[in-house]
Amino acid sequence: MNLCQRCKKLKDGDIRRGMCMSCYTTFRDREVAYGRWEADRVPADESYAHAVALLDAGMRRLQILRLSDLPGSTFNRFMREKPATVSRSTADAIQSIQIPNRVTDWIAIAEGNDLVPAIGARRRMRAMVAAGHPPSALAHELNVHRPIVSALLHRGKRIRAYRHHQVVALFNRLQLIPGPSDDARAYGKAKKWSLPFQWDEDEIDEPDACTVQGARRYPRERANALAVSA
Repeated sequence: MNLCQRCKKLKDGDIRRGMCMSCYTTFRDREVAYGRWEADRVPADESYAHAVALLDAGMRRLQILRLSDLPGSTFNRFMREKPATVSRSTADAIQSIQIPNRVTDWIAIAEGNDLVPAIGARRRMRAMVAAGHPPSALAHELNVHRPIVSALLHRGKRIRAYRHHQVVALFNRLQLIPGPSDDARAYGKAKKWSLPFQWDEDEIDEPDACTVQGARRYPRERANALAVSA
């Protein structure tokens, strides 16, 4: 037995748009007569192409499910069966998700264990080392073991979104503070790692981003310049 939201009666059989078939038929006929009817099912081609584009852009199915609020069974069946039509609500839910054309857009919608490109976090970590913050100190600040910092500095194409956001928060806090370690500074300089202020914050996560030209002063020099100009 299902409750019809229109007549408020328990009815056997299917419920469509929250209505029993009798109420649904009456509602549909009236809407058609007034030229306001929108079919409950629509062609699926556009929605399927959009879902494929989301996956091709690097989004995971769990992330799509979270953003669309669709049941996993509904989305998986849709992708597996490639139906000719799909319910309007499912089509709207899938097409409401913006295709991330830039890494920055991708990261903006990522949460928790979602995987995101590691390049932005790596650049930030390397910049902090180049500014004099040793890996051991960064590990302490992030509350992680040293090998995790080594991985962030040197390897891996993707990291969890929560880790990326932790690195961003630390970078935002330390980017204008010279670190205490001359060894870290020398190591960063030998590796030709860019300093924090050499990165454009709007571009640092993009693979083809370049550092700001002409920004060559090291943190202590920059801090002194800021103090003089204040």
